[in-house]
Amino acid sequence: MPAPRPLLALFAVAAWAHAPITPALAGPLRTEGARIVDSTGAIGQLRGAVLPDVDAATTATLGVMRRRWNFNAVRIPVRVADWQRDGRAYLDLAAAAVARAREAELAVILVAEESTPSAATRAFWTACATQFRDSPNVIFSLFRQPPAGTDPAVWQDLFNAIRATGARQIVASPVGATITGENILYEAIPAVGGGNVFGNLPGRVPVYAGEWGLTDCSALPLDPRAVSDLVFTTLYDFDDRGISWTASDFTPGGLLLDAAEYEPASFTPAWRCGQPGMGQTVLTWMTGDPIGFGYLRKEAISSAAGGPSSPASPGQLLSLYIEQMGPAPDQFGRLDATGKLPAQLGGTTVLFD
Repeated sequence: MPAPRPLLALFAVAAWAHAPITPALAGPLRTEGARIVDSTGAIGQLRGAVLPDVDAATTATLGVMRRRWNFNAVRIPVRVADWQRDGRAYLDLAAAAVARAREAELAVILVAEESTPSAATRAFWTACATQFRDSPNVIFSLFRQPPAGTDPAVWQDLFNAIRATGARQIVASPVGATITGENILYEAIPAVGGGNVFGNLPGRVPVYAGEWGLTDCSALPLDPRAVSDLVFTTLYDFDDRGISWTASDFTPGGLLLDAAEYEPASFTPAWRCGQPGMGQTVLTWMTGDPIGFGYLRKEAISSAAGGPSSPASPGQLLSLYIEQMGPAPDQFGRLDATGKLPAQLGGTTVLFD
C-alpha cells in the first residue's frame, strides 16, 4: 500500500452537528446556590461517563470522551483497598489519570470505592485530598454506591477529613446527608425509568446523578424503542433541571460495543435488559449524531464545486464536513507563487491512501 499523501484542499471547514459543544469547566469549581460555577464565573453542568478504574483513563479514551462524545467530565473510582496495598504509588497512578483528563479538558470526579465506609475510608480521604488539593479539575465523591442504613454522621466525618487537608474543591455527598460546609454537591444514582431520586432538591442545591443507567429492569418496558425513549427523557430531565450526570459505564458491555473503536452500543430489536444498549442514545443526545463528533464518513466528503458525495480523484478539490476536527473558524487556502495550494491549513492535514 503506498504511503499516505497530503490531500490538497481549497478550504477546511468545521461543520458542527446540531448539538452544541459542551463547555469545558475551568477549575477550580465551586457551588453557588443550586449551580456549579467555574473559575471564569460561567455556570456549568457536569455531563460525562464513568470509567471502571484509574487504568482505564488513557489518553485515547479521555480524548474520545471529550472530542467524539462531547463530554466534559469523567468519574473515576479509586479503590480504598488498592490504596491500602500500594500507598502513594496508587495515588500517583490516579494523579497521572487526573493530569491526562485535565489535558483533555475533562473535570474529574474521584469516588471512593469500598464495600462499606470505615476508618480506612477516612484515612484514604486524608491522603487523597492531600494529593489533589491543588488540582483544579477534581471533585471528590465521598463514596461509591453507599449501602442503605449508613450512619449519616459518616458523611460529615469524611467531609471534615477532606477539608482538614486544606482541599477546597467540591465534595459530592449522598442525597439525604446533612453536611455543614461549603462547595457541596448532592449525589444520587438514578435508574432509567425508576422515578425521581432527587425530590425537590434540583433548583435549591446542586445535584448530581453519579452512575445512572439501565439498572432496574422492572422499571423498563420490553420494547427497545420505548427504552431508548426513556433514556432520552432521562437526559432531557437532567438538562432541563440542571442536574449534572455521569452515565455508567464507558466500557464494552456498558455504553460501548468495543474498546478499540469506541463504537456505541445500541438498542437492537433483540435487545433485552442486562445487555448494553444505551450508548448510541446518549451519543445522539450529546452530539446530534449517532456516530458522534470527529468521525469522517464518506457521505461527508464531496466536491468543492458542490453536488453529492462521490469517490475522490487525484487533484480534485474537496469539501470535508466534520465536527470537532480541523480549525474552529472556516479557513480558505491561497495559491502560492507556483500556483499550488497548501498541503496544510489551520494546523490540519488530510491524508488518504
